[in-house]
Amino acid sequence: MRGKVEIAAPNGRQSYNLSNRLIDQFGPTETPLYRLSYDITTEENDIGLTRDGDINRYHITGTVKFTLSDIATGRTLLDSSTSNFTSYSATGNSVDSLTASRDAYERLMTILADQMVSEIIATVELPS
Repeated sequence: MRGKVEIAAPNGRQSYNLSNRLIDQFGPTETPLYRLSYDITTEENDIGLTRDGDINRYHITGTVKFTLSDIATGRTLLDSSTSNFTSYSATGNSVDSLTASRDAYERLMTILADQMVSEIIATVELPS
């Protein structure tokens, strides 16, 4: 599948991170035979509070619904979803918290992309 999967164009920071990881895994598209489309949803919840009621830890849950299809026929080869989570600490100043948040979302997109690739490789039967 290396170089054969056209990955949907990113439309924001999260999809950019997901797309980059997918390109790392599948390689840059040379002659696309398959199209991979996806839809990302995330939810962030506070999980750590100080005695003063300040939030010091966040939990991020992410889900990617994705479809792999044959470009020539339009046939869906796989329609699935995958989920995972990560967290980050919000202690320190606002720049530290913003950096920690962005890093956590990037880690989550890497985890989700790797899960997508694993499922595609394990379940999709491609012509030889």
